[in-house]
Amino acid sequence: MRIIVVSQIYHPTPFRINDIVAALIDAGHEVKVITGLPDYGLKKIPQAYRWGRRRREWIDGAEVVRVPTTARRTGVFWRALNYASFAVSGWLYACFCKKDFDIILNYETSPIFQAIPARRLKHRSKKPFVLYCLDLWPESLKAWQIKEEDWLFKISAKISAKLYRSADCVPISSPAFRSYLETHSGVPSQRIVFWPQHGETHFAAIDGTVTQTGFFDFVYAGNMGSVQAVDQFLYAIPYMQAKRPYRFHFVGGGSELTNLKSLATALSINDRVIFYDQKPASEMPYFYKLADVFLLSLASDSAIALTLPGKLQGYMGAGKPIAAVAGGAVSDLIKKVECGVVSTTDKPKQTAAQLDYLIENERARWEMGRNGQKFYNNYFTKTAVMDKILTTLNQLMNNNETPYSYIYEKE
Repeated sequence: MRIIVVSQIYHPTPFRINDIVAALIDAGHEVKVITGLPDYGLKKIPQAYRWGRRRREWIDGAEVVRVPTTARRTGVFWRALNYASFAVSGWLYACFCKKDFDIILNYETSPIFQAIPARRLKHRSKKPFVLYCLDLWPESLKAWQIKEEDWLFKISAKISAKLYRSADCVPISSPAFRSYLETHSGVPSQRIVFWPQHGETHFAAIDGTVTQTGFFDFVYAGNMGSVQAVDQFLYAIPYMQAKRPYRFHFVGGGSELTNLKSLATALSINDRVIFYDQKPASEMPYFYKLADVFLLSLASDSAIALTLPGKLQGYMGAGKPIAAVAGGAVSDLIKKVECGVVSTTDKPKQTAAQLDYLIENERARWEMGRNGQKFYNNYFTKTAVMDKILTTLNQLMNNNETPYSYIYEKE
């Protein structure tokens, strides 16, 4: 197959779409990627990509076309302008590029407007369009305190439904998305399949190994924005009563990082907390080995609660327990698999008690880690996920139909 991928974020930013493209190429397919300029987490466009440089390049066998985008910088205005610039530039490119592809794959992280170029490609080429939904729209707007009665939400709802319905197939990264897409966006059930986000192979190789530091180490790895609600752990720390020395490591960037550092100072917990800048993928195994327990938190908004963040699979693959402050899909899966503990948002004493429990119970930690790793090996490896992806794409190419995908077939 000749596959054209539309994703605002791509190499060198370490997102899973990079692995998907590499796996498609390894399977013998030709892949072309339409993406933006790589400034995710950086606030500005790297010098190497300014002034029209590196707009077309080859990365690991994929042709990569970078359309013009404005820098993300800081603040809502610049973030919105960054998203809009990709939608417009990508749409213009889609209007005039060659139609030398067989299928269109859109990797839809927020916002859904990045699917606009992919939809344009479908209309021009009449080729199958796959919209891989990783963030649910317009529900994700609620994380920014935008309510359903607001004009922005209403407009986004109409655009989102139109984009979702225009796709021949809508893979979802969380089983909980299915009902919403059917009910609110009008997507036919037979078009929806489950593509979980895969865990990284190099994290699975850790196999529960813990670096001994003299401390009990909690590790959070990933973006720290308002959606992630990392402050839930900071508020819990003053209530912890464990006698064993412990530390919290927060690795990554994000819009809330400065506020989190200020909060740690205000709570007088800087002796317990270490913040790290965003690290390249090559350095992350160090932190995954460091962890006795992984941390995961999500805001309690309805859409966010439906999400299964990609870090969950990586945590499970590493064979270590998870302490989560979340509801919805994350809570359901952790309880189902028995791979960690879950507490409720805005209940710091409850969270503290769960963290203390993990520090004091080595046997429980071991069992949770094994449970998570077993589930990961069945459903979340790159091989298992790519089998689902390739099956869906081949089915669309051969019959223009989407195969129904059971959620966890091996149960």
